[in-house]
Amino acid sequence: MGQIVCGSGGQKEPVLVASDTWTKVTNVKAKAKRPELKSTITCPHCGHRQIEQMPTKACQFFWDCPGCGEVLKPKEGDCCVFCSYGTVPCPPIQLGEDCCD
Repeated sequence: MGQIVCGSGGQKEPVLVASDTWTKVTNVKAKAKRPELKSTITCPHCGHRQIEQMPTKACQFFWDCPGCGEVLKPKEGDCCVFCSYGTVPCPPIQLGEDCCD
Protein backbone atom coordinates (compact mmCIF):
# COMPACT_ATOMS: atom_id res chain seq x y z
CA MET A 1 0.00 0.00 0.00
CA GLY A 2 1.35 3.44 -0.88
CA GLN A 3 1.36 6.67 1.04
CA ILE A 4 -1.17 9.47 0.94
CA VAL A 5 0.41 12.88 1.40
CA CYS A 6 -1.69 15.89 2.34
CA GLY A 7 0.07 19.22 2.32
CA SER A 8 0.03 22.78 1.07
CA GLY A 9 1.46 22.32 -2.42
CA GLY A 10 5.09 23.19 -1.74
CA GLN A 11 4.66 25.73 1.05
CA LYS A 12 6.64 25.26 4.24
CA GLU A 13 3.85 23.85 6.39
CA PRO A 14 3.56 20.52 8.15
CA VAL A 15 2.71 17.61 5.90
CA LEU A 16 0.49 14.72 6.99
CA VAL A 17 1.66 11.33 5.75
CA ALA A 18 -0.70 8.36 6.02
CA SER A 19 0.56 4.87 5.30
CA ASP A 20 0.12 1.25 6.32
CA THR A 21 0.81 2.30 9.92
CA TRP A 22 -2.42 4.32 9.97
CA THR A 23 -4.34 1.33 8.59
CA LYS A 24 -2.90 -0.90 11.32
CA VAL A 25 -3.77 1.62 14.04
CA THR A 26 -7.36 1.99 12.85
CA ASN A 27 -7.75 -1.79 12.57
CA VAL A 28 -6.53 -2.24 16.16
CA LYS A 29 -9.06 0.34 17.36
CA ALA A 30 -11.86 -1.39 15.45
CA LYS A 31 -10.95 -4.76 16.98
CA ALA A 32 -10.88 -3.25 20.46
CA LYS A 33 -14.57 -2.40 20.15
CA ARG A 34 -15.51 -6.06 19.72
CA PRO A 35 -15.77 -7.71 23.12
CA GLU A 36 -14.56 -11.23 23.80
CA LEU A 37 -17.66 -13.42 24.14
CA LYS A 38 -16.17 -16.46 25.87
CA SER A 39 -14.85 -16.66 29.40
CA THR A 40 -13.60 -19.55 31.51
CA ILE A 41 -15.41 -19.66 34.84
CA THR A 42 -13.58 -21.30 37.73
CA CYS A 43 -15.58 -22.56 40.69
CA PRO A 44 -13.99 -21.33 43.93
CA HIS A 45 -15.42 -24.34 45.79
CA CYS A 46 -14.11 -27.27 43.72
CA GLY A 47 -11.85 -25.70 41.10
CA HIS A 48 -13.92 -26.93 38.16
CA ARG A 49 -13.24 -24.80 35.05
CA GLN A 50 -15.59 -24.41 32.12
CA ILE A 51 -15.63 -22.19 29.04
CA GLU A 52 -18.95 -20.36 28.76
CA GLN A 53 -20.50 -18.11 26.13
CA MET A 54 -21.35 -14.73 27.66
CA PRO A 55 -24.66 -13.03 26.90
CA THR A 56 -24.34 -9.64 25.22
CA LYS A 57 -27.72 -8.21 26.16
CA ALA A 58 -28.18 -9.52 29.70
CA CYS A 59 -26.30 -10.20 32.93
CA GLN A 60 -25.77 -13.71 34.19
CA PHE A 61 -26.31 -13.59 37.93
CA PHE A 62 -26.06 -17.34 38.62
CA TRP A 63 -23.94 -20.23 37.39
CA ASP A 64 -24.50 -23.86 38.39
CA CYS A 65 -21.13 -25.55 38.74
CA PRO A 66 -21.19 -28.90 36.94
CA GLY A 67 -18.36 -30.13 39.19
CA CYS A 68 -19.91 -29.73 42.64
CA GLY A 69 -23.41 -28.35 42.05
CA GLU A 70 -22.70 -25.08 43.90
CA VAL A 71 -24.65 -22.10 42.56
CA LEU A 72 -22.26 -19.18 42.09
CA LYS A 73 -23.47 -15.61 42.52
CA PRO A 74 -21.53 -12.40 41.77
CA LYS A 75 -19.17 -11.18 44.48
CA GLU A 76 -20.13 -7.92 46.16
CA GLY A 77 -19.38 -5.04 43.80
CA ASP A 78 -19.41 -7.21 40.67
CA CYS A 79 -22.28 -7.21 38.20
CA CYS A 80 -22.23 -10.87 37.15
CA VAL A 81 -20.55 -14.25 37.58
CA PHE A 82 -18.17 -13.57 34.67
CA CYS A 83 -16.80 -10.47 36.39
CA SER A 84 -16.38 -12.42 39.63
CA TYR A 85 -15.15 -15.84 38.49
CA GLY A 86 -14.34 -15.59 34.79
CA THR A 87 -11.09 -15.09 32.93
CA VAL A 88 -12.76 -12.32 30.91
CA PRO A 89 -15.26 -9.77 32.29
CA CYS A 90 -18.68 -9.42 30.70
CA PRO A 91 -19.02 -7.59 27.33
CA PRO A 92 -20.42 -4.30 28.72
CA ILE A 93 -17.55 -4.01 31.21
CA GLN A 94 -15.02 -4.80 28.45
CA LEU A 95 -16.47 -1.89 26.47
CA GLY A 96 -16.31 0.46 29.45
CA GLU A 97 -20.09 0.59 29.78
CA ASP A 98 -22.32 0.05 32.78
CA CYS A 99 -23.57 -3.48 33.04
CA CYS A 100 -27.19 -4.41 33.66
CA ASP A 101 -28.68 -0.92 33.46
